[in-house]
Amino acid sequence: MDLFNRVKSVISQLFIYDGVLCMETRIAEDLGADSFDYTKLMSYLEEEFEIEISPDEFNEVKNLGDIVSLVEKKAA
Repeated sequence: MDLFNRVKSVISQLFIYDGVLCMETRIAEDLGADSFDYTKLMSYLEEEFEIEISPDEFNEVKNLGDIVSLVEKKAA
């Protein structure tokens, strides 16, 4: 499974979204995430990809494309 599909899988575990998940899907605006959701999402991503993400790094994340970029950077 490629990286984007793995990220979509994590997102699907946490959020119910009727639209099509794409790189431009915004976490707060489209998925309705609040600060608690961001914390859970960060934890799920760390577990799924076996990486560590600082809260400051994750605060820069606005959409799925940002998540993919961050995971690529951290996993390298």
